[in-house]
Amino acid sequence: MADTNPLCKSVDGIISSLPDSVLCHILSFLPTSTSVRTCILSHRWRHLWKDLQFFNFSFIPDLRRRGGESAGKQHSRFLDLANAVLVQRNPLQIRNLSLVYETPYLDLNKDAVTGWVEAAIGPHLEELRLRVWSGKIGFRFVVPPGVFSCRALVNLNLDGVTLELTPEASSSIHLPSLKTLHLFLDSPDHVDSILSGCPLLETMHLTIQRFQHCAPNISALKIHVPFLKRLEFIDSGDSGIVRFELDAPSLEYLFIRLWYPVYCQFSVTNTRNVVEARVDCLIDDGYFGDKYLGLVPKLLHSLCQTRSLVLVWSTVKALLRAPIVVNLPEFRNLSNLEINLKSSNNTSLLLSMLDRCGKLHVLTIYKDTFAADAPTWIEPASVPKCLESHLLVVKFSRYHGNRGDLELIAYILQNGLVLTSMTIETIFKVDPDQHRRVTEQFCHMPKGSNTCHLNVN
Repeated sequence: MADTNPLCKSVDGIISSLPDSVLCHILSFLPTSTSVRTCILSHRWRHLWKDLQFFNFSFIPDLRRRGGESAGKQHSRFLDLANAVLVQRNPLQIRNLSLVYETPYLDLNKDAVTGWVEAAIGPHLEELRLRVWSGKIGFRFVVPPGVFSCRALVNLNLDGVTLELTPEASSSIHLPSLKTLHLFLDSPDHVDSILSGCPLLETMHLTIQRFQHCAPNISALKIHVPFLKRLEFIDSGDSGIVRFELDAPSLEYLFIRLWYPVYCQFSVTNTRNVVEARVDCLIDDGYFGDKYLGLVPKLLHSLCQTRSLVLVWSTVKALLRAPIVVNLPEFRNLSNLEINLKSSNNTSLLLSMLDRCGKLHVLTIYKDTFAADAPTWIEPASVPKCLESHLLVVKFSRYHGNRGDLELIAYILQNGLVLTSMTIETIFKVDPDQHRRVTEQFCHMPKGSNTCHLNVN
C-alpha cells in the first residue's frame, strides 16, 4: 500500500532538494555500508555515494548474528563491499579512511588491506585510522610506506600494525600537516624517524607492546617534538627499550605507564609547561628488586611544575620502597592531587606529599583494601602548610571504617582551616544502619573550618 502521509512526502522532498555536497556530508557520518545502501532510495541517490570522501569500514565477525550467517560469509561480504566501493567511485579524492579489520577466526586478507590503504593515499587524505588484527601467532601487517608522505594528513591512527621501513623510506618521511598521531606497535623502531618528519605534531598516543613471537632487541626511544602538547606513552612490558628520552618544551599533558621498566637511561626534560600528569610505574618486586626504584622519584622531579598530578597504586608502591623523604620534590604549583594509598598503612606517604604541596587546593584519596592491622596513628610533628592555608576540597573514596582511615580524616578535618568541602564515599551504602552510624561519627568530629560542608555517602 502506498504511503500517503503528506508529512513523509514533505520530509523526503526536503532531503532530496538538498545539494549533493550537503547530502554527501550527511552520509559521511554513517558506516560506508549504510551509505552505499542509499542507492536504492531513488534515481537521485543511485550514484551519490560514489562522490563520498569519507569512508568508514569495520569488520569484526559477529557469531551471534540472527539468521545464522557464518563468519566466513560475513567476511566475504565485507571484502566484496570494500573492493567495490574503492573501485566504483569517482577519481580518488579520499579525505578520510577509517578501517577496522579484525579476524580472530579467519585468514586476514593482507593484500586487500594494502590495496585499500594505497587507494586512499593521495593529496587530499587528511585522516587515516587503521586497525588490523588477526588472532594468528606471527601475524604482521606492514603499513604501505606511501602513508608517510601524505602532505595533507592531519590525523594518523595506526593500531596493531608493523612499521618496516627501508633506510630510504625512513629518510623520506614527510608529514608537514600532521597534528595527531596514535601508534600501537610491537617495537619502537622507526618511531624517531616518523617524529622527525612531523614538525607540527601536537598530540601523540604511543603504545609499545612486544608480543611473544617478536624477537627481542635493544632499542632507544627518543621523543623530541617542539610543539607536542599531549603525550600518552604506554610501555606494556618487554618492549626492549633501554633508553628513553623525552624533550617536549610545549608539553601540557603527560600520561606515562611503564610496566616492568628496564631503562638504563631515563631522561625527561623541558616539562616546565606541563599542567596535568598521570604517572603509572609498575616495578616488579621479585624480578627487578630495588634496582630501578630511583626512576619514579626522578620522573616526579621532572614534573614538579605541574598543577595536577595523579599517582596510581603502582607508582605509590614504588615510592613507598624508595627513600621518599629525601627524593620527593617540592610541587610549588600543584593544586590538584589524586593518590591511591590502597590501605591505611600508607598514610605516611600522603603526609610527606602534603608537606611538599604548599598550594594544594583539591585532594582526592583512593583506598582499595581494608587494613585491619593499621598501625597506631602517629601525628606529624608539624601540620602541612597546605592544610592551614590552601586546601579547599577533599574527597575520600572507599572508606572501610578502620581506625587508620578514621584518624586520617579526623586530622584533615581538624587542621584544614580553609576547607569548604569534605566528601567521604563509604562502602556501607547497602547497610543503612551502619551508614547512619558512620555519618554521625563524622558529624561530631571537630572541624577547623566553619565553612566546611561534610558529605557522607
